[in-house]
Amino acid sequence: MSCTSTNVASVLRTLPLHGESVVCMAVSSQLLVWCGQDGTDGSHVMYGWSYQGDEPFQRPLLDLSFAPLAVSIYQEKIVVVGECMVALFLCNLDACMATDDGTLDEKETFLLTTEFITRGIPAGTTHLSWSTDGATVAISSPHAMTLLDTRLRSNEDEASPPILLALDCGDWFDDPGASFTTFGGSALFVLSKTNHLISLKCDDSWWEVEPFLQRDGHILSRTQQVTSFTVGGSEEGHLVVGYSDGTLRLIMQDTLEVFFTVDVTRQLYREVSSSCLDLTGESLYVTNVVVGPKFMVVIRRDAVVFYDRRSLELLTPLTVLLGEKTPCISAVSGDGTWGVWVLDTQELLYFPMSSTRTPFDCDGEADEATDIVHARLPLPSRLLEPLLLPSQRKPEEKEPSRSRGKADPGKGRKVPADKPVTFGHPIKSSGYVSSAPWSVQQRDKKLLKRTAKASKPINTDAALPRYTFLSPVNHPFAPMASANKVLLASPIHRAVVTSAKFSANGSALLTASGDATAFMLKFPVAKNGGDGIALRVHESSVNTIDVSTSIKSPVVVTGSGDEQVAVWQPMKRSSPYIVEKIGKNIRATKFIYTDMFIGYAASNTVTLCRYILDDGGGDLDRKRNESRMKMMLEFTAPSAQYVVGFDAINYFASNIVMWAASNKSFGIYDIAVGQHISIVEDAHTRPLHSIASLAAGRYASVGSAQLHMCLTAGMDNCVRLWDIRQKRSVRQLAQHRNSATTVGAAFSPNGSLVAVGSETRAVLLYDVGTGAVLDKIVTNDVPTSICWHPIENILAVGAANGGIHFMGQK
Repeated sequence: MSCTSTNVASVLRTLPLHGESVVCMAVSSQLLVWCGQDGTDGSHVMYGWSYQGDEPFQRPLLDLSFAPLAVSIYQEKIVVVGECMVALFLCNLDACMATDDGTLDEKETFLLTTEFITRGIPAGTTHLSWSTDGATVAISSPHAMTLLDTRLRSNEDEASPPILLALDCGDWFDDPGASFTTFGGSALFVLSKTNHLISLKCDDSWWEVEPFLQRDGHILSRTQQVTSFTVGGSEEGHLVVGYSDGTLRLIMQDTLEVFFTVDVTRQLYREVSSSCLDLTGESLYVTNVVVGPKFMVVIRRDAVVFYDRRSLELLTPLTVLLGEKTPCISAVSGDGTWGVWVLDTQELLYFPMSSTRTPFDCDGEADEATDIVHARLPLPSRLLEPLLLPSQRKPEEKEPSRSRGKADPGKGRKVPADKPVTFGHPIKSSGYVSSAPWSVQQRDKKLLKRTAKASKPINTDAALPRYTFLSPVNHPFAPMASANKVLLASPIHRAVVTSAKFSANGSALLTASGDATAFMLKFPVAKNGGDGIALRVHESSVNTIDVSTSIKSPVVVTGSGDEQVAVWQPMKRSSPYIVEKIGKNIRATKFIYTDMFIGYAASNTVTLCRYILDDGGGDLDRKRNESRMKMMLEFTAPSAQYVVGFDAINYFASNIVMWAASNKSFGIYDIAVGQHISIVEDAHTRPLHSIASLAAGRYASVGSAQLHMCLTAGMDNCVRLWDIRQKRSVRQLAQHRNSATTVGAAFSPNGSLVAVGSETRAVLLYDVGTGAVLDKIVTNDVPTSICWHPIENILAVGAANGGIHFMGQK
């Protein structure tokens, strides 16, 4: 076996079958079953191999009375189909377990019991599929599709034949038979030999109510042949189709539309040695594919390929390249157990997943020792040095001031101090000018004294507002008509909304636009009549905006294509405190480490700066502005032309900065140690445009897993979720469309949902735990920026036409 990891090689078992031929095979988590023809007398037999035994059983499980064509296993049930015949057997799994020396326990007299053997199915069976509850088997053949009732019968019904229902598929497409079938809930998906896909409504009582057409998916491909077909699980809501060109296509169950393509050949060529691959002919065929609880397993003529079910990441340690051992028959189960029959060498290869401990058995969970990475080490003292204004420095630290007169005053001469000009002292009023009568004033004074004595200390520990999660399934999002009406009548921006952020307590929405402006919109919008503060200083598109965690007087930072970073405090004045010329296009800005730093991304560099704002010199110098920024740390994204974005959790002291670059790479940088923790070279198959972490979780109950989560969005119609404690993505979200422009993507405040914009003018809400789409919000243009309100269940969506729309849950 070539190009096989040590972990797999220690478990992979080989069985030479000299003089015997294998016709069909099936595998479960505990048993490998194959049907063949004995080399001595030509009889048809069924063999079994338990994962506990190093050697196969010493005798056949069962002598078959007909020539088998296909076999399939569901838990303890085994279905064997021959020419016009079908049999159902029940397997005693405990009896099938071999002893330590590989032989059977002599006390066991039988291993299989026959439930029924019947005739009446069309000839030429090509594929078998089980319903989700194991009560029905769909049998595909070129002549018809047959449904077989496999429910266990009572003693009274043993004499009666099982229920069979033959369906002429010519009623739905130009072919009487079916090539592949698979069940998904109450639907039965059928594929013809011309790649025509349909969905049938198939209830549990299909023998009473015949399945009927539910949706026509039309022909999937006219150039490539479908070679395998399965369902990806109801929670993902997709089908998986394997093609003769070595690709997999994921199809939504409800619409029968292709939404994602996996190029298995390209990924194998990139991840493993190309000398172990045969990139021509039938070696590319995807002969078998199964999606289980943890893995998606793909079997080709030259490899057995494992993918993480949630993220579709190629799992190289479990992938096996078969080399010259080309399988002609294969079988795989949902837990990752697989078996192949190699005709050239007369060998049976068996990989029992349950007998090995893989690095992925913990379902992607990190060790407790690596659970806290945000603040593992304190920041170096040089980064914590306070930045002072010139007026705040000690006298010996101040720069020498220029002389204002012709000569300095002589020694011993008293120099007048700078003081504000005043005109006398304020005079306390006698109260006679008050409009209230003297008796009323005395009554108010007594009441005030009485109230002061009876008053109790004010409780300063007032309860903070909390974010309450509402499931979009029961509480779907809908447009907030009053707010959207105000913004439609008085538009804020005239070009694409490039970035949007809510302030820390949600009292304002900060937006940046391609019209070279930024805006601080007061919230609620309808209550404030669309009032806000325009931030104008840039001469080109404002690419990015961020806001500090301050509630009373938030600080805002913007970055623009005019190569400038501007720092604002809109509640105090509309002009910027700092305008820093960087000399490169600013693609992202961010407050970091509880507002201690301002970070910006320019070219392939991320720079962190300390900053200080000057409110002026009071009455002496109202126009004074000594605000400034000072660079404290800088790091680069290796081999990248530019950084497309970066993010960090700011509402607590986190050392971690996550970035995404133009070369499809994604990295994690620790500012405490001054180096990268990890870099993923090919995070996506096409360029990235966004990265985001859990930025709005200040008022929500958030677990450790969510705090270590981030997402990257790319032009490959895909958003990947990452756990920063691991070096591979943990889930893939790919039911939206994104191949041409930047779309928004953001976590909900508690991290349970991800809102992603789609080029189909919609916002999709994904469940982080399952990857399922819980809600789809229609917008009037492509959503280019998305942000969640930190307290309320509200989404703000910025669009490509410059519009801003608010969506709230009902």
